[in-house]
Amino acid sequence: MALIIAGAFALAAFLAVRALAAESRAPASAWRDATFGTNTQAQGPTLTESALRTRSRLEKLATTLPRLQDWQVPAQRLVEAAGMAPGFSGGSLLGLSAVLSVAGLLVGLLLFAPAGYQPKEFAMVGALVALAAGGPMIMVSGRATRRRDAIDRALPDVMDLLVVSVEAGLALEGALARVSARAANPLTQEIQRALNEISLGRRRYDALQSMGLRCQVATLQTLVNAMNQAERTGMQMGPVLRAQSEQIRTRRRQLAEEKALKAPLKMLFPLAFFIFPAMFLVILGPAVIPFL
Repeated sequence: MALIIAGAFALAAFLAVRALAAESRAPASAWRDATFGTNTQAQGPTLTESALRTRSRLEKLATTLPRLQDWQVPAQRLVEAAGMAPGFSGGSLLGLSAVLSVAGLLVGLLLFAPAGYQPKEFAMVGALVALAAGGPMIMVSGRATRRRDAIDRALPDVMDLLVVSVEAGLALEGALARVSARAANPLTQEIQRALNEISLGRRRYDALQSMGLRCQVATLQTLVNAMNQAERTGMQMGPVLRAQSEQIRTRRRQLAEEKALKAPLKMLFPLAFFIFPAMFLVILGPAVIPFL
């Protein structure tokens, strides 16, 4: 029963986060007409009025509780790394965790009341509260990890197109705009967001630095630092980007070789505990039957 209730709380947390961070997939008609239906990345997530009210209440709860105020910045960074920042916030995540933890505590106390609250029951209540409170964090953290991996995978191809565009004579902003229009992935979405910030008057240095901090990908942060350093020192952007592209390709090849070397070690466990016993059963089984 406790596992069923814990699963119900995890499902409730998942649906709550999905509802608060729901994105509008279709662009507005004016933007679709202006871009001929090719670019839909400038349309941010849109929330219903009920979702906005719920988000504001959760944020108010997170700011009211003193224990949660220290977690505002890490939670906000986690939400931004997951790509949920425009429609969601760290305060909403903390408030949702607080609400689910209280609900888990109440349900656990009611569930184990007939047993008389023995130490085992108290441990089960604590586990239920921890699972209810950590459910949203675990889900958002998993989404952030998958998004970082997607950005890391898309970075080499985006860099190749960026290098070609810059060496062909485009300015850096024009090359970034061309790259963001050519593909639709988390990296191009972050590039489009940085371009929108630049068009609103923010310095390119700050916009790119903010993009690197949001994504939390080491390779992308190195690239952003190299571009900003080239802008400060007055270096040509083309050679800098080409050098960074070669380094990214080299790193990708080294990671592939590392994974290939780790593959035999990872295959040892399933071979020893699943494949070899089945093979011995098939090979030695007929020989053992006459002795039995």
